[in-house]
Amino acid sequence: MANTTRLLPDRRLVEISNSQPWRLSLHAICLAVGTAVSKTLD
Repeated sequence: MANTTRLLPDRRLVEISNSQPWRLSLHAICLAVGTAVSKTLD
């Protein structure tokens, strides 16, 4: 799960944040949830 976020280029994230800021927020929430779930499973 963590590897998929590393595959995303920073440039793409910048473009997303510039065009649709809510998408970046949604991505951040997904990362937080994914991290919490992985910690819980461990």
